[in-house]
Amino acid sequence: MAWRSGYELPKEVYMHTLWFIRDYPRMKEEYLDIIGKAHPMDGQPRGTGVGDPTGQMAVKAAELSERIGAIEVALAEIPQEYRQGVFDNILYRIPYSDYATRNTWKTWRHRFVFTVAKMMNFY
Repeated sequence: MAWRSGYELPKEVYMHTLWFIRDYPRMKEEYLDIIGKAHPMDGQPRGTGVGDPTGQMAVKAAELSERIGAIEVALAEIPQEYRQGVFDNILYRIPYSDYATRNTWKTWRHRFVFTVAKMMNFY
């Protein structure tokens, strides 16, 4: 999808990245849930469960942190006055405000999506 020279992505990568960004609220909630959990251990073995639930939670938290971080870093590269509008448009499909032209909004949206795709090695 080519809107500006230098910020071009194949349509499939662009759409994949959009859905990745739209998953941000769920990822953030899951990350905070993992960080807030504490599993008291009584030292007694049980069943056939996973041998290291804390280690698995740490790996999952690190993965989510990387994903969330990529979105937040890319969002921080957008000028402050466009940040919330671009984010809300992608996540919740809220129409852009009229204080900037449609081309301006599209430019920042595509730069944001491009940056996330590059940071996550989607492209």
